[in-house]
Amino acid sequence: MSQTNLSTQPTIRWGILSTGSIATQFAIGLTFVPDAELKAVGSRTQASADRFAKQHNVPEAYGSYAALAAADVDVIYIATPHALHYENCMLCLNHGKHVLCEKPFTINSAEMEAVFAFAKQQQLFIMEAMWMRFIPAIATLEDLLAANTIGELRLLHADFGFRIKYDPSSRLLDPTVGGGALLDVGIYPLAVAQLLLGAPEEIHGVASIGETGVDEQCALTLRYANGRLATLSAAVRTQTPTEAWLYGTKGNIRVHSPMFRPTKLTITASTDLDEQSEAASAIKARAKRNVLLRKLFSTLMPTLRAVRNRLRRKTIRVPFTGNGYNYEASAVQDCLRQGLLECPRMPHAATRQSMQTMDLLRKNWNVTYPNDAFVAAKDGADA
Repeated sequence: MSQTNLSTQPTIRWGILSTGSIATQFAIGLTFVPDAELKAVGSRTQASADRFAKQHNVPEAYGSYAALAAADVDVIYIATPHALHYENCMLCLNHGKHVLCEKPFTINSAEMEAVFAFAKQQQLFIMEAMWMRFIPAIATLEDLLAANTIGELRLLHADFGFRIKYDPSSRLLDPTVGGGALLDVGIYPLAVAQLLLGAPEEIHGVASIGETGVDEQCALTLRYANGRLATLSAAVRTQTPTEAWLYGTKGNIRVHSPMFRPTKLTITASTDLDEQSEAASAIKARAKRNVLLRKLFSTLMPTLRAVRNRLRRKTIRVPFTGNGYNYEASAVQDCLRQGLLECPRMPHAATRQSMQTMDLLRKNWNVTYPNDAFVAAKDGADA
């Protein structure tokens, strides 16, 4: 399919499909991207599209997703519930539009593979909107690990949980729209582990299945090469700190809440074990010979330890502009101007790995959705 050359186009023209809360956040994020133009919005009703357009100064408002897909825009951001992502992606691709689709990319791997195959056939860019990968503090975290700041990363803990009131009609608890903790928020801890540790060799998980048949909370253990481990949790009925902790051979790093959009990292260096052993032996030997020294040591030790810990600990602040969504939008525009079909920072392989992991876990938990009956179409003609 012949595409417009965007390499010299002064602005990239965006459309937003859906008018929910995430769509609102993305629209705000685009205002911090100088060469982005939010040109059109599409909703299931004209009234909703008009309200959104008025709120965000969008010149074109359409009362159907199909009308937006046919509009004169370069790329469309899809912000619908995950059960609709497959059909929304195929609709936009069929109309020759590049796509940024919210996470999780689709409900399952079958849908994902069909979308990727059709995007490749149409020679169109498509990316899962894992905005966390583009937040400056996450890049700083990777730099710290690359610089061997905490030595070899051995263990990762990450969580994302909040508590909603029980409402079986809630999107988060409704299996017909892909509800549950794993797909909605568990994808973030999984993404952290994937980014920092790669592909796991072994995957285990348990879930608490609620009355509606979806996972209300889950806990995962992943084993990687060289014995490295990740322990992850997600919940929509339980509040958790929403942090990440990285433990290495020379110290640890705390990724402060919210770990999917952090602005603060705390590094704590470990004291060398050999030095600890030698120092402790020397002090004990002296204390045995001197009662006064033993009493003084016992009195001062808590204070000395506190001072030592403060000296070993350093907090790095990494602020960002906008609301964070602007970074992934800028990355998409860079890719479009370079004529890329996928983003090096968030490649299709990353989406494929996370989707396959979630498929496996749901299968083990017997959590199913109507979309799981999906049979990949031979082409995108029926979208």
